[in-house]
Amino acid sequence: MKKLIYLMTVLTSVNCLAYYKNISLGLGTFTEQVSKIEEEIGGKTNTFEFNPYASLKFDFDFYFDHDFIFEFGLSTPRSSRDTDVTRFNYWTNFLLRYDFTNFRPVYGFGFLFTRLSMDGSPQYLNNGGTEKEFQTPAGSTTAVNNVLIVGTDYMFDKEIFANIQLMALNAEDSDERAFNYYLSLNFNL
Repeated sequence: MKKLIYLMTVLTSVNCLAYYKNISLGLGTFTEQVSKIEEEIGGKTNTFEFNPYASLKFDFDFYFDHDFIFEFGLSTPRSSRDTDVTRFNYWTNFLLRYDFTNFRPVYGFGFLFTRLSMDGSPQYLNNGGTEKEFQTPAGSTTAVNNVLIVGTDYMFDKEIFANIQLMALNAEDSDERAFNYYLSLNFNL
């Protein structure tokens, strides 16, 4: 029975590989929750941030001149606006891309994971007129968001393309809805 299951798995995998088209590596930057995060006391909000990331895209032929793309990306770990908090993002996206010119529209859905870590050291914060010690938690936690994605690729040539994506977090909730955008340069491997 084990051999039969193994044989069926191999045959199914080989059949799926027949539709494989390409793998690409992307390097870029993203901005989280555009215009939702206040950067200054005066009320200026974030519009562009340099948050480097890398992504791998696996392209498969699909129906009606579309490609199915599985994308996995991860950011570099970085300090949050609170310097004692380390942020790390990673995501998996399931996209469709329409091939018709150098501009190729991309759309789909995915999952965005945000990992926050703290070391448990105390913080000294202003508490009225005096400074007070506050203990921070030790460890990490991960938040997951379902996201909707729309974007486009622009092909410079057969090996290099630019990608712009707009990712909607909490798309169903008008109060909590936020947008991230991603800019990357991708190289077909």
